[in-house]
Amino acid sequence: MGWHRLSHALLTGVVDGIVGTAALKIVRIIGFRVFHAMPGSMPELIGVLVTNRFMYGPDLYSNILSWPIIFSTAWAS
Repeated sequence: MGWHRLSHALLTGVVDGIVGTAALKIVRIIGFRVFHAMPGSMPELIGVLVTNRFMYGPDLYSNILSWPIIFSTAWAS
């Protein structure tokens, strides 16, 4: 009985994560393509904000700097 509940909870969590990620991607793509209101690449946005290059756009340094931030917040959550 215990393993069945655990495996069901794990499967539900994985499916919910995939569905949630797909829904977020769809919202971001529609927002970016149709309304020009959302960033196309979240790592680029984070790098631009951290390096204070918001008016200039991303460059190699801001892109390299953003990926450890993205991975560290993903692991922390």
